[in-house]
Formats: sequence, C-alpha cells, structure tokens
Amino acid sequence: MIRVYILITLLFPFLGLAQDNCYATVIPCDFPCSEYVIDENGCPVCECSDGWTPINEDGCYASNGVTYVPGDQFFITDCQYVNCLQVEDGWGGFLDSGIWSEVIDVDGCVDAENTACPNSVIIPSDSYGLFNDNLNQIDAEIMLLPILSSGDMSISSYQFNFIYNHQLVNVDLESFDIVNSSTFYTDYNLDSALSDVANGGMFSVNSIQLDSVSSILSIAYATSNIQSMSEILMYIPLIVSYQECFDLQFSDGYINGDYIYPNQTYNLLVSNQDLSDCAVDGIVCFTCIDENDNSVCDELEISGCMDETMFNYNPNATFDDSSCIPFVYGCLEVESCNYNPDANTDDGDCIFEGDSCYVVVANDCCCCGVCDCVCEQEWNDLLVCEGELTNNFEPPWNIVAQGEIENCECNANNLLGCTDELACNYNGSTIDDGSCEYLSCSGCIDALACNYDPDALIGDNSLCEFPNECDSCEDEELVQIIELPLGWSFFSTYLCPSDPSFEAVLVDLVNSNNLVIVKDEGGNIYWPQFNINTIGDIENGEAYLLKMDNPSTLSVYGNLLSYDYPINLSLGWSYLGYLHLECYNAPDMMLSVVDNLIIIKDENGCVYWPQFEL
Repeated sequence: MIRVYILITLLFPFLGLAQDNCYATVIPCDFPCSEYVIDENGCPVCECSDGWTPINEDGCYASNGVTYVPGDQFFITDCQYVNCLQVEDGWGGFLDSGIWSEVIDVDGCVDAENTACPNSVIIPSDSYGLFNDNLNQIDAEIMLLPILSSGDMSISSYQFNFIYNHQLVNVDLESFDIVNSSTFYTDYNLDSALSDVANGGMFSVNSIQLDSVSSILSIAYATSNIQSMSEILMYIPLIVSYQECFDLQFSDGYINGDYIYPNQTYNLLVSNQDLSDCAVDGIVCFTCIDENDNSVCDELEISGCMDETMFNYNPNATFDDSSCIPFVYGCLEVESCNYNPDANTDDGDCIFEGDSCYVVVANDCCCCGVCDCVCEQEWNDLLVCEGELTNNFEPPWNIVAQGEIENCECNANNLLGCTDELACNYNGSTIDDGSCEYLSCSGCIDALACNYDPDALIGDNSLCEFPNECDSCEDEELVQIIELPLGWSFFSTYLCPSDPSFEAVLVDLVNSNNLVIVKDEGGNIYWPQFNINTIGDIENGEAYLLKMDNPSTLSVYGNLLSYDYPINLSLGWSYLGYLHLECYNAPDMMLSVVDNLIIIKDENGCVYWPQFEL
C-alpha cells in the first residue's frame, strides 16, 4: 500500500479557515490587491488596484507582466503602497514568492488627483530599471525618470528645484539636452514630453551639494514655442548603481537662512505662475537584476580579480571572476642568461653576458670574490668546496682552488657601487647596486635655453627651459593661487604657464590624489588615474571644468597675460576664461559680443541671459 502524506502550512494565518467552502488561498505578490474583502460566502476576495485585471478570485494580473518578490514595493496610488512580505516555507526557509502587506500611506503625500490643483507637476512614485540605450547616444548608464504634468495651461517656461540623496542617486547633467528632444523621443519610441530642445527649447541645469548626504538640483526651461500642458513635462536622466528607493522632494532652495539659487526661489514656477502648492514629491525605486546579491546591478558589474595580494588585482572590480594570478618573481629580460618565462614580476636580478657575478659551487659554496664570468660558464673540478676534501661542511665555506685552501671571508660590500662610467657617481665598483645617478652633474647645454649650463658633465637638453609665447628669460615669473571646491567647478588663469602641459600645471593636485578629471569645451579630457590626456596643453584664455575629491589650492606659475588677449568663441557652448586681476560686471565684459550671445552660466548655476534680462 502506498501512503500519501500531505503537509499543510498556513501562509496567511490571519485569513483563517472560517468557512468550509472557502479555500485558504494566499494572495501572492504577482497579484497586488488594493484591499481584501469578504464575499457573501465569507471568503476572502481580492479587489484589484488600478491598471490590474482580476483573475477569478485569486488575485490580479499586472498589464506590464512584472513579477514581484519579497522586498519589492507596489504603489497603488501616488500616496499609497504595499510591501511584498516573506513567507516561511515550513522547513526553516522562505518561499520565492511572498504576500502583500496592508496598504501603507506615505506621510505628507498629496495625491496627484487633488482637485485643488487644476495644474500640477508630479514626480511619479514608481519602480524603474536601467534605460536601454541601444543606439549609444548617452555616455552613462542611466534611469530615465519622466516628470508628469496635468492641466490645460499654456507653457512658455518653467523652473523648479528638488533635493535628492546623492549617496543613492546622481543626475547626469551632460545628457539633459539629449533626452529632452523630439529626435530622441522618435529614435527610442518614447512618449513625447513637452520639453524639446530640438524645437526652440533651452535648459539651464545645475546641481550643488548641500552636505555629505543631500544635493539640490535646479532646472530652468524656456521655449519660443508656447505649448499646452502634456502628460509628460520632461525627462530627468538619473545615474544609479544599487537597488534602492529614494525621495525626490521639491524645494524653494531656502537653506540655512539663504537661497541657494537667488534667481529660482519657488518650488515650482510655470509661465511665471507660482504653482508651488501643486508640486507633488515622489518616492522613486530602482530595480535591476542582481543575481549575486552584492547590491550592484548585473549590467554594471566589472569582472576581475578582487584579491589585493594578487598580481592582476583590479581595484575597480565588483565581481570576482576567479581570474587571480599570484606574483611570480624572476628576470623578465628575454636576452638575459636567467630569463624566467613563467615570471610576471621582475626581481631585479637579471644577469647578462659579461656581467660580474658570484660563482656558486656545488649549490652551497660560493666564491666571495668577483669574476668576469660568462653565462653558463663551466667550472672545472679544480674549483671545489673545502668540505668535499675535508668532510667538514661547517662554515665558513672556503674555496679550494688548484689544491690550495682560500679563505672566503671577504666583504662583498667593498665591491658594491655604481659601475657605469658615464654616471655622476661612478667609483670603479665591480658589482652594480643600482645606485648610479645622472642628475647631479646633468644640465642643459643648449645655448639658446634660459637655463644653459656650460659646466654640465652630462648634456641633457630635456632639462632645457625655453621662453614661451608670453615671456623671455628675463621676465619675472608670477604665481596665481586658485581655490578649488569639492566636486565640479570651472577654473582658468590670467597667467601664461611656464610649462603649459596639464601634467605640469596640475602636478600637486595629482600627487595629493585630490584631482579626479578635467574636461574642456570640446569634451576632451585629462584623466590622470588612467594616464589619459586628449586635451593637450592649457590654452591661453580658455576655461576648464574639473572635479575634485577634496577642496584644494592650485598654484599656477607663469607670466602675466594681457587682459585684452584675443579669445575666439565658436558656435554653441564654450568655456570662457577670465584674464582680469579684478572683478568686473558680466554685461560690461560681454558688451562686444552681446548681439551673438545667448546665455552665460557660472559653476554655481547663476546666469547672464540677455534675452530674458536675467
């Protein structure tokens, strides 16, 4: 006889088994319900949330086909959500699927359907994944957040600020114009937004860090083509790495008794109307696949060796791919006598034909003198260890040469030193200890150089310093001190640097590990961490955008540039340097080009916008 045992575990105990004709059905997280009600038979029935379709009496089906697992959230409305809870499997573990919690209200939330605001702008509370940039138009991996709007007013401009946690999310400022254009909407088959830089629209966007956790983003938009409100006002490109939920809160920018953006002091201003009371905050969740559960999305994983003690350790890796290779020390010079093809790290002990070396006899007896040996030279039997003749192998290990006992207690340090006759410190040594130096007696021997040295023993014209386009050898070198804050900022100099290379001008910032990256107006970069410099040298009159890991002071050395040094401004955006030693009014400085000027922005988001008299 076959016995069948059925183990029943109550996964939803508070539903109970009140009626004999009711099944103790658990409403899984695949089927979120707005509420559970009891039908005429006393059985639990799921009332479906908006956008979900009932499936019998067992739950609801999402039109987007999303499957939810324990830990996920589902927003029923802008201000209400449920959590997917874990369910024990009765064997000490948990089921893959879960059950929905009771409905939870978001504190202080104003529903988007609030009739008190016929015109409103909403940060939609929902979950989003990474944007599929299959056409490779965006440099960063982003989540594309739509900002919604409702109403029927005409829009010629809008501006708002919101505060966000920059430890969880950052804003891709470089992609704003790209993702808010009709071309982008068409290319990626997106729902069109009202904002369109391809059709007369223009953005001014800036982000400032408030403290170690929070930053504030300001967005201003104006268009020459007035439009009626649409369902989507604009898109914001967000950079996220972890599966997290974060608040995005509208703000007037009044922080610690002062406005962060003096020209932008409303939560929301649309066509010069204050709609601050109709700006709806949101809770945005980022979801992605994270199969190894290390809080990094699989799409953003960097595979590599994560063991710091290994030869191929990758400090940027987030996933260990078991590729670690241990250090193997040896000589890496193929032409040497003791080349080791299995080595990956040079031990500094390469021996070449004609080198001075110690002679090893019978593996445990070494000649203390130095011979001009040839690699793989064979030694005859007349040169043996004393112990082989006396049977006494205690130290000192003497050498027997042609039957005579030679004392091997010599001091090899007397023979160590620099063996290169061309070096400044050559002293006749026969064993090279790596101490040779060539700088103390080196100098520039080009008579046209500012630092010509007729007494130099070693001519090295790489040390020569020549006049640049701004000075002569007699000009006095000046120094400009520039304070650089944490994060992104612009810098320029009114000096013509003595050495205009970025490597020379920014050497102190690189050595202190405070500089992250420098960018010019054309998108070229100087990225010292990866030895990349596509900018070249500093150009007189140009400004550059840089990012600092810590506040720092930059000292620039060179000769004073004339304040009327000609600066060429190309079509579109440019980074403009400032050549005066004193501060002057922006409109006065730009008077000669104001007819061709659209807008000027500084690193703090302040603008000079002649068209709108800002």
